[in-house]
Amino acid sequence: MPISTPMTTTDATAIPRFRLGVLLWLAGMLGVVIITTTVLPQLMATVALPAPMWVLSLASLAQSALLVALAAWTGVVLGPRVGLRAPAFEVSVTARPIAPALMPQLLPGSIAGLLGGMVLFAVSLLAPVALVAVQERFSPPLLARVLYGGITEELLYGGA
Repeated sequence: MPISTPMTTTDATAIPRFRLGVLLWLAGMLGVVIITTTVLPQLMATVALPAPMWVLSLASLAQSALLVALAAWTGVVLGPRVGLRAPAFEVSVTARPIAPALMPQLLPGSIAGLLGGMVLFAVSLLAPVALVAVQERFSPPLLARVLYGGITEELLYGGA
């Protein structure tokens, strides 16, 4: 399927694949930039570095940019064939209202988030002492956790 061929959603609205891929890549890169600028320096603070921090940061950004681009493009090309979609991003590239696209996901997403949060809380109560000590010493900023964990990792592991 050539790059200029638009995808279609279930309601027969054409979705420009290239624009969708670029938008997904940009969203994923937000998480990468936040992680690279906030978490990487924390992790490397006590380690003797083989190169200046700016070189490591640049290499990390370049590597992640390529991986996120491959994941976003793979998701755009293969996602519709297996029934995977990114409704919020799809309506963004077609200039349609976002609320109708997200409404069917609101209840299941809220329930799954609540249940997942309860499981994580229960597991954290049973965490080994060594893990708790590491967690207290190193805690990524909330923005990094939300952007990288919520968007970038979803692109990398879920394919859009």
